[in-house]
Amino acid sequence: CILNSLVEIFDLNLKILVKFLLNLQEAFSRELMVSEYLKKDESSINIQEVYQNQEDLIKDLNKKYGIRNNEIKKYDVKIGYEYDGKFYSYPEDLIIYNFFSQMFQKFGLVHHDIYCNMENFITTVDKSGNRIIKLIDFGEISNK
Repeated sequence: CILNSLVEIFDLNLKILVKFLLNLQEAFSRELMVSEYLKKDESSINIQEVYQNQEDLIKDLNKKYGIRNNEIKKYDVKIGYEYDGKFYSYPEDLIIYNFFSQMFQKFGLVHHDIYCNMENFITTVDKSGNRIIKLIDFGEISNK
């Protein structure tokens, strides 16, 4: 039911004030329609399989999704591994899953439907014009 989903989103927005969750108040105040949010990601940034170091991958994640180094550290997100002097990135959908999974874990929550399911996310822009990824599916969130 759409009404139940809206109530869940408002409730979660009140509990977790993070920029990566779809904020309905912002969406309504900017008169954004869901179809505007669901536009295909036109980013020219491609997450590579191999980087010189982890910081280079984090720069690309920030450009494409608005995920910053301090947020990766804050939520202890695994984004890849170092081997033989290079940094190997996990697949993009796994990085996004790890990020949101770890974020929810910090708040004592679990989302049961985000594992490598990019349909639960949109990429939009914030008030400053920076790209940011947002979770749009709140139906499978529960307490740990």
